[in-house]
Parts: sequence; structure tokens; C-alpha cells
Amino acid sequence: MVAAAIPASAARPAVPCSALGERTVHEYTVLSAVALDATGPAPKRCRVLGMLPPEILFEVVMPEDWNGRILMQGNGGYAGTSPDAPQRVARSSRVAADGFVSVYTNTGHDRTAEPLATFALNNRQKEVDYSFRAVRLTLQTAKQLVELYYGQPPNYSYWQGCSTGGRQGLMAAQRFPTDFDGILVGAPVLDFTGTQIWGAWNARALASTGLDLAKIQVVAKAVYEKCDALDGLRDGLLEDPRQCDFEPGEDLQPCTEGAAPDCFTEAQIDALDKVYGGVVSGGDVIFPGLPVGSEAAPRSGRRVASGWNGWLLSREGPSRQEIFAETFLRYMAFERDDPELSVEDFDFDRDPSRMRFIRSILDATDPDLSRFRDAGGKMLMYFGWADTALNPMMGVDY
Repeated sequence: MVAAAIPASAARPAVPCSALGERTVHEYTVLSAVALDATGPAPKRCRVLGMLPPEILFEVVMPEDWNGRILMQGNGGYAGTSPDAPQRVARSSRVAADGFVSVYTNTGHDRTAEPLATFALNNRQKEVDYSFRAVRLTLQTAKQLVELYYGQPPNYSYWQGCSTGGRQGLMAAQRFPTDFDGILVGAPVLDFTGTQIWGAWNARALASTGLDLAKIQVVAKAVYEKCDALDGLRDGLLEDPRQCDFEPGEDLQPCTEGAAPDCFTEAQIDALDKVYGGVVSGGDVIFPGLPVGSEAAPRSGRRVASGWNGWLLSREGPSRQEIFAETFLRYMAFERDDPELSVEDFDFDRDPSRMRFIRSILDATDPDLSRFRDAGGKMLMYFGWADTALNPMMGVDY
């Protein structure tokens, strides 16, 4: 976050923080409005917690010295994190320290009471709130509170989010193009529905094949031996994995006489082909396969055996892709929820066409951003080529 070029103080409070605690109107209720002293890097600030019906909790943190701008931050996964969570408090404090008003919403549910997608069990309203309504109404409410507190509206409003937060920002540009002046869209799960179908596809493909992280290290070695130098430099990085024509059936050693650490069975080759090939439904690829390159250990210094660790393969229990996919299939994907549904029950030829409603409210796949552009909006979007949670080809296809 860069604030050096922004005036240090464009406005100061026009009313006491406590006066905002009186705001209980039809549209929203302020639960608390507390003036906080400066602590560490966090400045003097007014912290407002409020509720939008039915269960959307929001937070607005307004620094005493305001730069005239709002920064709203997005969620991760299935959202539901409380504004009082330590990491959330730290984030809002950092935003306020840079002179911005910090805005946040839990999207309408509490993840401790309703983990993953369980909040959506027979609850269409919470699905809509999670999809886009909570962000829209929270921003509108924040702008009202800002004008009450400072005696003037914000000059600019910005969005910053990754993963689900990226999808939320992209959704705002598509549905409500005048809400934000600037949007930072990080690795958006813009095709949320397709991503969960992909998770189920990969889980089914990898199940009972014997592929583990040790085997994936063998795959990583083969991938990088074949493609690392394509960008002109052998440095352990693939500049563009789309240029790599790695084929598991051709580039990996088949097992001919029993199992060996560096050979692959026919079932393992088939599983890898499915992961790299993408989700097939009715003979067509409906969601892209995983680009090669993430098989290697991340270069971040963390002790992780592979980029597949946790997301595609797990040493204990189901992978994160399977967990996220299964909770989606149970509570959000279909008109009738089924808490007993598993990824094994999913029909890749028949079931994707049954997800039209959830796609219509949740997926941010509309490529027409002309209204956002015409309103003067600016957007930056990024993906990581080796992201095993959020397929970067979503961004390429978009």
C-alpha cells in the first residue's frame, strides 16, 4: 500500500465518534462506536461496528487524520471472519495508519458457527449476501458514516482483495461499476462454481492412485528438466508454463516390473493427464487443467515439499480442493441441499447444468467491464502461475 503521494490530512472529524452510536435506522444498526487512542503504528481512530439485515456484520474504522479515501478489504474462502479476529484488527489498523478509512464485512455469517459453506444450508438470502449483497450494502453504509463523521463524502473509494476477495472486487466492477474508483483484484476465484467442480475432478482423479508428494517431486524434476530453459535461463522458474509441452505418458518412466520410486503406473499417468487436461463434461473441457510448474517446492523459503501439498494432495485426510468442493456441492451448488453428498456422487456430465442459479449470483465471469471503464474506474488483476488453489488459466480465459 502506497500513501506517500496522498495528502496526510484532507479532513478531520466533524462530530464525536460516540455520536455515530446513535445511528439505528431502517437500513442498518450501529452496534458500537468507540474512539480508540493511538497504539503503535495505529493512529487515533473511530471504530464502528454495525449490522445490516439479516446478519451482515460490518466494520468501519476512521482515522482522526483522514486522506479523504476509503479502502475496503475482501474476504478469503467462504468468508465469515469476525472483525474482532486478531488478523482483521491488525489489517484495519494498518489501513488507518496510512490515512484511509478501513471498511470490512463478514458477508453475512460467522464462520465459527457456520464453517465453510454450511451457512448456505436452505438459506438463499445468505447465498446472495455472500455472493455480492454484503459488499455492496456495507460500502454504501460506510460512505454514509464517513460523511456523517467527517462532514464530507470520500474523494475516492478503493477495493483490495485476493481469492474470494478478488472475486468480490471483480463482481463489484461488473454489477455496480460506480461503487469503487480503483480495484485491486488478486487471484480472483471468478469462476467459483467451475473451481469447485475442478476440485471435485482432481480429488476423484487422484484418489487411490498411490500418487503422493514424493512422486510429485519426480514429476517436478521431469517438468523442469524439459521446460526450465525455454525462457532462455535455467533458473528453476517457468516464465510461462503454457509453453511447456510436458506429457506424463511420454516424459515419465512407466512401471514395467513392479513399483519403483521413480516410475509411474498406468493409473497414475491417467490421473496426471486428468489434472493437467481439465474438467471434461459431455466430451468438452469446461474448466481448464492445472498448468505445470507447481509440482516443485515453492521458492519462498518455507519448508513445503511441493506446491501440490495441501491443495491437491494431503498427507492426512482430504485435500483442501476436495474439502472446498464437497462443502460447495452439499450446500450451494443445487436447488436442494444435501449435507450427505460427497465428491464421489457428482456426475460430471449431468450435474454442471444443474448449477445455473448459483452461477448467476456467485460467479464473476461477465467480461464486459465497459461501464466500470466509462465511470473512470481503474483495475489491476494478477494471478500466480504456480497457484494450486486458484487456477491462473481462469484469468487468461477471462
